[in-house]
Amino acid sequence: MKKLLLQLDCDKYPSTFDTVTAYEAGVDNVLSYGGVMPTDVRGLLHGVMFTRPRADMRQTAVFIGGRQVDLCEHILLAAMDAMFDPYCLSVMLDSNGCNTASAAAVALIERSVTLKNARFVILSGFGPVGLRAAKLLVGEGAQVTVTSLPRELFLGSWDDNRARQDLRIAHAAAAESGFDILEASTRSEILELLHTADGVLSTGPAGVQILRRDDWLGLSSLKLLADLNVAPPYGIEAIEPQWRGLQQVGKILFGGLGIGGVKMQVHKAALMSLFAQDVILDTAEIYALAKELLRNR
Repeated sequence: MKKLLLQLDCDKYPSTFDTVTAYEAGVDNVLSYGGVMPTDVRGLLHGVMFTRPRADMRQTAVFIGGRQVDLCEHILLAAMDAMFDPYCLSVMLDSNGCNTASAAAVALIERSVTLKNARFVILSGFGPVGLRAAKLLVGEGAQVTVTSLPRELFLGSWDDNRARQDLRIAHAAAAESGFDILEASTRSEILELLHTADGVLSTGPAGVQILRRDDWLGLSSLKLLADLNVAPPYGIEAIEPQWRGLQQVGKILFGGLGIGGVKMQVHKAALMSLFAQDVILDTAEIYALAKELLRNR
């Protein structure tokens, strides 16, 4: 019986990245649907649930993706509501890579430094990856502050409506998970935080440099710096994208490709686990898988 993955994407066109990754992981066939809304889910799921013998149900699974994280979360809820015993499928949510990227980053950080009571700053972290990374770091005992991208770095592209929405989402996540929020207007506001920080994770947009080399090089308290950006100029100057735990100038350094390689391993392992047992994979479950993967390397 072939492994069949139902790909539900809220974007107009299903992510080719997610489709290719599924095939690379070992899925035999991917049924991809774009523009999916929660009201569409029941019919799509029932179409794959009732066409295979119950003994082979485990060979069918569901992947939820797309750029609109809130919508993807509602699609996940709709999927869970559409299933019932014994017609249950495994489901993975990885909206725009937010769960696998944050899980890989924090799992690598957790393996490198002691997180209990450590002070961490997440730069430009109001997006899905930053907020999920903050939740995972808090779960490991860290004290976390998540900053916005400083307004001075928007270079004329500031959008008041988008900024208010991002701030609202960030405050809601902070209230739920127990981290702090800094709405930063300037880089100097961020530098004040770094003087007492043990680590920093940059999750900013491609091609935007948030920290210069001179900003962080002389900060003795900083033990670890990680940057998810892979497009130059990188989010943290002088961190090369391929670095994965490089120890230099008394600090542990991670670049976007170094983290991204683990992210891809986590993504593929998570997909394959869908066919091994009945699971719902969201942030916490994918993080646990990432930690296990690194322990077994």
